[in-house]
Amino acid sequence: MNKSVSGRVPWLLSAAAAALAAAALRCWQLSSAFEPSGLAAPGAQASVILVCVLFMTSAWFILLAMYQPLTKRPMTLGQAHRWDLVFLDAGDPVYPALAVLAAFLALTAVPVLLPVGLAQWQHYRELLAALKQGLDVQLPSNNGMLTIATGVGALLSALGLLQMGRDGLRPGKRGKGGFSAALPGVLLGLFAVAVLYKTLGNAVPEIKATLGGSHPGVVWTFCVVFFGLCVLAGFWLNGKSFKGYTDLLRDTGHKADFVGKYGPGLALMNFGFYGLMILAYYIFVNAIRGDALAGFNAVTIGIVFCMVCFGAAGAHPGNIWPIMAGYVLFSFAATRLLGGVFPVNNQAIMVGLCFASGLAPIAGNYGWWAGILAGGMHYFLVTSIPAIHGGFSLYNGGFTSLVIATILVPQLETFCKTKEQRLAARKS
Repeated sequence: MNKSVSGRVPWLLSAAAAALAAAALRCWQLSSAFEPSGLAAPGAQASVILVCVLFMTSAWFILLAMYQPLTKRPMTLGQAHRWDLVFLDAGDPVYPALAVLAAFLALTAVPVLLPVGLAQWQHYRELLAALKQGLDVQLPSNNGMLTIATGVGALLSALGLLQMGRDGLRPGKRGKGGFSAALPGVLLGLFAVAVLYKTLGNAVPEIKATLGGSHPGVVWTFCVVFFGLCVLAGFWLNGKSFKGYTDLLRDTGHKADFVGKYGPGLALMNFGFYGLMILAYYIFVNAIRGDALAGFNAVTIGIVFCMVCFGAAGAHPGNIWPIMAGYVLFSFAATRLLGGVFPVNNQAIMVGLCFASGLAPIAGNYGWWAGILAGGMHYFLVTSIPAIHGGFSLYNGGFTSLVIATILVPQLETFCKTKEQRLAARKS
């Protein structure tokens, strides 16, 4: 293959030939490889040839990939080594456009495969019940699980291909929220609820959570020691100095890589200070509700470490305190003035704040007032998200951050100036 070209023609011709061959073989299979009952005929010639063609096509595409010439792509912050951009390095928009098209084609297969798989599973269960009652029936070789798994795989493939196409068409473009996996996660949960319950007329089970007892001594001791050691280690790695940390605290956090920008010492130091701040916040919100020792269970320590993980990727005390303040202020207004039922130390609200940290770059870009507004909006919305997916997704807070960023950021970009723009205007 000529190394000076992207190799687009061989890929497109191969993909078109494979698609036509597979479609023709599938039509042949549907007309000749199934019994009148709808079950697949074992060893049917069309099925065997179709499987062989699929394996041969896979092998051919692997050979094409091995000789695919790669061009040097501009290094964009935070995406220098994303694996899903490997085949987009040729700098050709045809590839991501076809990825988006493939995503929608895969998505069209989902509403066909899942109902068929569920019907096969229901038929299999009826025959199994009849067999247990002593009736002379024969169980089918396909109980529907493979069809359902194929449908779920098609859905996941569609989401992945759509993300690849988006990254290829808009390289380096990321929103000001920090949870890109939230949308496919919640949409997958929504789809599961629709298929397994609502479409079939079944009642969606009530979401229940059983929480363990509070062990503040264990949580406090472990977190204080661990985060304190992080601060000391960062201090030592930074030349036994706090120099540069004030610059980090002024960073907006948007598309940030603190390790690459400020060094591992300051990043680790921020990790420790940020963790201690999170712990202090949870002690504070429990204290203002009357019991500083309550609520420190396994869930709490999990969300503390989940939240602090962003301490090297944009979150720091300077841009997260407005989000925390927004949670406290809006919770107080909702419970004391409007009769709300979710105090700020409610477990769902405490978990919600963990993922509201994805909105920290809003505070970093536009100021503390924007962070308070974003945190308050997140507080009001986060407890309503489980009703969408029926408990099939754990990305309540992350999806809420995505929704808030989608609503709020365009308004801020249109009507407000960033902190840098306001500073430049004052200097001029």
